[in-house]
Amino acid sequence: MEELSKELTKRMAKDLRTAKTYHVGKKSFIKLAKDYCEYELPKMKDIAFTQYQGTYWLDFINDDDFRVQITLDKVWGRYTIRVRCATDDFDKITTLENNIMDQYFEEKVKKPQISLAK
Repeated sequence: MEELSKELTKRMAKDLRTAKTYHVGKKSFIKLAKDYCEYELPKMKDIAFTQYQGTYWLDFINDDDFRVQITLDKVWGRYTIRVRCATDDFDKITTLENNIMDQYFEEKVKKPQISLAK
């Protein structure tokens, strides 16, 4: 059990070192969602986009009048996308590698801190 714990900690630390942060907008998130969602997405104006502290959501009503929620979240330096429709009992979670995220989003570049200390 201790070896497993060490291996998990080692992998999580690696994920944090190679982690990138992306600028996620509604339009680019919808493009990503189209490739991972089993449901047909409605027009952009009919999709609700919300974000809070690095987690992003798309909500819409599918053709069967069921609510579908798509979540993009960053956990331990890795992005995951979750497509969920509780009424259909559908829940799919996929981990996205940086090369996939690079295809849809621009990486946020940290601006250097300038110190005015004398």
